[in-house]
Amino acid sequence: KVFLAAAPKAEGDLLLQGIEFEPRTAATLPDRAALEREMAEVRAQGFALSIAEYADDVWSVAAPVAVPWSGPLYSIGVSEHMWRHSPERVQAATRQVLAAAARLSGLLSNPAEATTPKAG
Repeated sequence: KVFLAAAPKAEGDLLLQGIEFEPRTAATLPDRAALEREMAEVRAQGFALSIAEYADDVWSVAAPVAVPWSGPLYSIGVSEHMWRHSPERVQAATRQVLAAAARLSGLLSNPAEATTPKAG
């Protein structure tokens, strides 16, 4: 979702051509109009949530990792089983994912600040 939300409209339209909206769960987005509303929300909030949209037992949150020379090339996220899902857990995971995305964006934008991990 974060890549589609970040794509220019013409590119997003091209990516969505021929897509069949096949329901996988009761929460699956049913059509292109619903997806476009979701993309507007993702752009506004800066992250994407999926609560049992692809599989009944999984939720996830993802955020774009932008680099100055081309915008979002990457994303970072977490997925969990629904039995661990709660509003508090979603909020905490979202904060952590956004912080990680910002940190990674900074490191990719300024490689001189990155350190090489030591084998452990």
